[in-house]
Amino acid sequence: MSFLIPKKPQILYAPMLASFGGGSARGFNPGGAGGGPASDVRVTSLPQNLAAYNLITKTNYGDTYGGSYSTKFNDAGTRFWNVSARASSGSSTPSVYQYELATAYDPSSYTSVVSYTTNWSDSYPVTYADFSRDGAYMFAFSYGTKNVYRIPLASSFDITSAPASDQNASFDFTGSGAAGGGWILSDGSAFITTQRTTDAWIFPLSTAYDLTTAPSTPTRVDLSSYMTVAPYGGTFFTDSAGDHFWMVGTRGSALVYSFELGTSEDLTTIQSVTSRDFGVESYDAQMTTNSLIFLGAGSSAAGDVNKFVR
Repeated sequence: MSFLIPKKPQILYAPMLASFGGGSARGFNPGGAGGGPASDVRVTSLPQNLAAYNLITKTNYGDTYGGSYSTKFNDAGTRFWNVSARASSGSSTPSVYQYELATAYDPSSYTSVVSYTTNWSDSYPVTYADFSRDGAYMFAFSYGTKNVYRIPLASSFDITSAPASDQNASFDFTGSGAAGGGWILSDGSAFITTQRTTDAWIFPLSTAYDLTTAPSTPTRVDLSSYMTVAPYGGTFFTDSAGDHFWMVGTRGSALVYSFELGTSEDLTTIQSVTSRDFGVESYDAQMTTNSLIFLGAGSSAAGDVNKFVR
């Protein structure tokens, strides 16, 4: 399924969203050891034509690492983070896994792996993880508790021996259903999808990365005019022509949506929307700097990570 909206900026929602800009897009750039998810992804080709992508590899983490809800690479593709939201490796707790890859952007080529698990359970699983721009913190999002955890990192973008969270903020809000995917915007604010409705929510932080400065009432973005299923995890990025996008996967669906935005990270400036049924579960849809698409299948399909190339 695909549809287009007239290509002109539109103010679509109330109240107004802040413009999270400075021209930066959500994605990856160098940082810390090997770099990590940060800001200003510049992809090498226009990603709006989703039909041009074909599946080339499928990596299964289900038997050993228990699902794939959140998939992220560093800028060089040599480090990979995967979130397991269910019991894994004989443990009853979900984990964030960090892999070192021998071959860039090949999740099956990992040479070492470390994991992070602290006071989480199957009842309140963490389903998404992201990092501050400087790699000083990892943020873990739980749909069960609607909480966001901030974990300080001794080495940037490296979860090895990471301590317990130093902040644990409730991002609950009325009528939203459970929180789903969540990530950190360029200004340090939090952006959350619901996994149950076609809404997304912005929690502006008056101090970047400080969860205690979140407002009690977030800004709601109603995407029901553009999506028929609930958004989950995705990527903000900019292509080589300078056009801005938000690509997002969906819960319990094979649909992936690509939103073209007039302003980076600003969903009030949607210009066009396309979608495609990729034939595999798409809880998380990640675009890399070399225009690869990775789809995480959640706990479905035994936790496959699917790689697509143009």
